[in-house]
Amino acid sequence: MKHLVQIILSLTIAVGVMYFVYRDFPFSSVSHTLLYETKWQWVAVAMLSGSLAQAIRGVRWQILLVPIGERCMWRNLVGSIFMSFAASLVIPRIGEVSRCATLRKTDGVSFTHSLGTVVAERIADTLVLLLLIAIVFITQWQQVVSFFPSTTDVNGQAGSASWSPLSVAAIAVGVGLILIVAAARLYRRNKLFRSKCDKFKEGFLSVAQCGRIFLFILYTCLICLFNLLNLWLMFYAFDSTSQLGCQAALLAFCMIAFAMVVPTPNGAGPWHYVVSTSLIIYGVSKDNAASFALIVHALHVLTIILLGFVGMMIVKKTNQVKLFR
Repeated sequence: MKHLVQIILSLTIAVGVMYFVYRDFPFSSVSHTLLYETKWQWVAVAMLSGSLAQAIRGVRWQILLVPIGERCMWRNLVGSIFMSFAASLVIPRIGEVSRCATLRKTDGVSFTHSLGTVVAERIADTLVLLLLIAIVFITQWQQVVSFFPSTTDVNGQAGSASWSPLSVAAIAVGVGLILIVAAARLYRRNKLFRSKCDKFKEGFLSVAQCGRIFLFILYTCLICLFNLLNLWLMFYAFDSTSQLGCQAALLAFCMIAFAMVVPTPNGAGPWHYVVSTSLIIYGVSKDNAASFALIVHALHVLTIILLGFVGMMIVKKTNQVKLFR
């Protein structure tokens, strides 16, 4: 029942935001773009880049599992990760739990141990992403401000009086301090929250004990790089976005991170809004920006489904091998 309510809520949010973004969009133009204006060689390279990012997650995960006594085949790690992203298309945020449960079935890995390492991975990914967001905020502040309607005038020019990097930083620090104090009180009073915090600690310890911290950092950066390339290379697949450079890709990529906080299937709705808005800020027409977001997101979903099928085949083969042993 809980999952059903979560699915209905996520779909409602996705449909609502999609309606807001595409209420006046000429959908007939999408088929023309796909048939006559899409450079599929760039699409293929971009999809390969995104797939490599997920495969590298498997290599990185193994680095964290070995020090805590959990040994498993690399192909099962990759397969479980592929399946986890596909599972999140149905139930948002279930991917991390899904891949830990899959690994317990294929290799007998402790669910608690694997979940602790997943937390460590997420923290590492977040730190790299925060670094990129900081770079974007410093180098593209006016473009970032343009996301907030109250800071723009009638001509669409970003204003400087309402927002500044210092004011945003002050608000962020204030909110952060409030959250830290609230978390500390909750940790003392709530056993369930305390146990989850202990898993965070366990995840951190797995990073410290892995003995290959440089390799872990390298893989984390490569995952972020290939995911960024996945979006950037898509620019070259369409005439309307082929002139855009790394700055536009970085802005959209960082804004996607905020959009993915909203629990919708693969960010549907908020993803489309932030990507199309990023392209409009860089001079792409409204219809072309909306078309790009719609097509690219659909291709991302298709990639996830295909990888999920591959992951399922890997896991199925492993179970069959075990039966015949």
